[in-house]
Amino acid sequence: MYVCWMIWALTAILTAHPLAAQGETLRGLTSPGSTEVVVIGTVHGDHRLNDRYSAETLRDIIVALQPAAILIELPPSINGKPTVVNGKRASWLSTANEGWAQNAASETLGVPLIPYDRDGRNEFYAATHYFSRRDSATARLGALVERISVEDSDALEPLLLDIYRNISRSQRLLHNEAPPEVINSEAFDELIRAKRKMDQELILHLPDAHADQSELAEEYRFFRDEWEDRNRIMGENIREIAQRYSGERLVVMTGSEHRYILREQLTCAGGIVVREYWELLEHGSR
Repeated sequence: MYVCWMIWALTAILTAHPLAAQGETLRGLTSPGSTEVVVIGTVHGDHRLNDRYSAETLRDIIVALQPAAILIELPPSINGKPTVVNGKRASWLSTANEGWAQNAASETLGVPLIPYDRDGRNEFYAATHYFSRRDSATARLGALVERISVEDSDALEPLLLDIYRNISRSQRLLHNEAPPEVINSEAFDELIRAKRKMDQELILHLPDAHADQSELAEEYRFFRDEWEDRNRIMGENIREIAQRYSGERLVVMTGSEHRYILREQLTCAGGIVVREYWELLEHGSR
């Protein structure tokens, strides 16, 4: 019941934005000389669980937008092998739902797929044992907060961690149930912005406030710095690609947690007009 109400509340603040009629052309910009960039937030593997935001729905959105190129959240290569073959098919994770959608759209439109993620991304994660460290840090933080709650029943730390977990749970529920216009909305962006604010500032201060937890605090600084660095590089790569497509439209596919960050970076960049997919599909060709 909670999930249904939350989805209804988010959807209610949005206007319905149906896909453009099949075959309708949406190319052409209102600002000649600029590049129109449409950032589409995806839910990665959860597309296979979400009937309202399936891989087929994602493909149809991209095709209806008629972009000159599709930018995908992959590095140029992984372990020495290119992630895109012949410019048109992502070979890495191509069987995943998001990968299927981008490959299918590229094939239908005859436009290139361009990776824009940080070069050496996967190699960095492997070399730094990133994900196992993240899991360990999460468990250690939970144990710390449990200890604090036993020592001081009025401590705020348990409440902060509980709020963070509830935000993360809400995100997972929306990934599984919400339609694309909700995932690609300011309301959802605000949810992720709040989660990141807590993750990078409030949660970081929990181990920081305890002298015996300095190593855990350094771990969280490492995760924060990596996240900020990766998003900065992705934004820079998108801007460089956009310069090559002046006067055209690009679709940028990105995980929902990156969406608001990339939109903010690109909005501040010269020569780029950032648009919402539903805004374009509602109005049709201009």
